[in-house]
Amino acid sequence: MNDTKGNAAHCNIDISDLFPVWLLNWVNNTLKENNSIHVWYMAYLYMRMRDRAEISRKNDLVDEKGKVYIHYTYAEIKQLFNCGTTKAWLLVKMLKDYGFITVRYQGFGYPMMIYVNESEKE
Repeated sequence: MNDTKGNAAHCNIDISDLFPVWLLNWVNNTLKENNSIHVWYMAYLYMRMRDRAEISRKNDLVDEKGKVYIHYTYAEIKQLFNCGTTKAWLLVKMLKDYGFITVRYQGFGYPMMIYVNESEKE
């Protein structure tokens, strides 16, 4: 019996098709300092936010200064990663700390406005 469960070698997916090269390089360099699976989760969440920002750009979702923003709730992050509030909060914090996003809180009961920072390395 040839069991390939857990072996990604049988997949014909090039990881560079999922992430831009600059982000893969950043992840690899960051993993040298912070060897945590959360770095990969954060990179994936950033790509999802970038995709949503592109949709916001097309739909002209901009603030009073003309900057494109997105809404991404903690509930959506929890559902995406099948995780709890603590991990969702940690991923957003990591994105902020590493400069991938800027968050503007609007107050209780309102969704946070997330500005996805585009990389200068692209």
